[in-house]
Amino acid sequence: MAHLDDCNFVVTGATGWLGRASLGALEARLGDAFAARVFAYATKDGQTSLQSGRIVRYGALNAISELPPARYAVLHCAFLGKERVADMPLGDYVQLNAAISEQVCDAARRIKAQALFVPSSGAVYAKDRMLETDIGKNPYGVMKLKDEARFTRLAEELQCPLLVARVFNVAGPYMNKTTSYALGSILEDVAHHRPVRIRAAQRIIRSYSHVMDLMELVLAMLDEGAANPVWFDTAGEREIEVGELARLVLDLLGHKAGAIERPALDSTLPDNRYVGDGTAMRMLAARHDITLRPLSAQIADTASFLAG
Repeated sequence: MAHLDDCNFVVTGATGWLGRASLGALEARLGDAFAARVFAYATKDGQTSLQSGRIVRYGALNAISELPPARYAVLHCAFLGKERVADMPLGDYVQLNAAISEQVCDAARRIKAQALFVPSSGAVYAKDRMLETDIGKNPYGVMKLKDEARFTRLAEELQCPLLVARVFNVAGPYMNKTTSYALGSILEDVAHHRPVRIRAAQRIIRSYSHVMDLMELVLAMLDEGAANPVWFDTAGEREIEVGELARLVLDLLGHKAGAIERPALDSTLPDNRYVGDGTAMRMLAARHDITLRPLSAQIADTASFLAG
């Protein structure tokens, strides 16, 4: 029997991109049993919709302490993102994120969680792939590392599988905060029949993974029930500069003559490269017979979701 066969599932951060993608992946896995076996949480109670049209109701995170006894896998996607750093004093940002994670840890400990998934971030890396230590410079990355450490200790305590995905760039359904992402911004310009506007005068290098491929891999790895924690970076089959990405989007969506507005590239500026090492992800996907979708399919799926 697979490790998760008799588990219920807890999803935190149910209104975020990875939270909703988690719900979508669980719906595909559980079918009609979804409603009885999935418990979703966000900052306050409400509801969200999945691509299928299913309406999912979620509770406020402080209600997570009321989970009834059962076997659970916890997919902890709740976190204040890097865009929130500018909204509040550093001390408040640190305290709030720590409080969220401790609340989830306490609940996972009480229910004796059978498996844990924690999406981390490529922001945990400083230069030369050294792990970030400067919380003043990169509070988001440092707090993600603290989350990794916190849940690693919890997995050791509970003797349960832990999967940590250091997420760089994803594409596909459930994208939120569209203009916060290069691909989302490009697709917004195209959808509104505007020239694609790229403000950077330096080369911007990215590599994309399909969010549903990621979640399929997450569930497969938790099903495997590995004795030791597993980490991997997300990355796609190719790296791409954002200007090339814009041209590819225009071509794929039938706007071959579409304009791209961008300052002249300044060769004195260093590349902005935000790309994970995809070696482990590709190896794990192959082990579980998961075919990772190419960039063209990722773009099409993202555009289709946003248009819907």
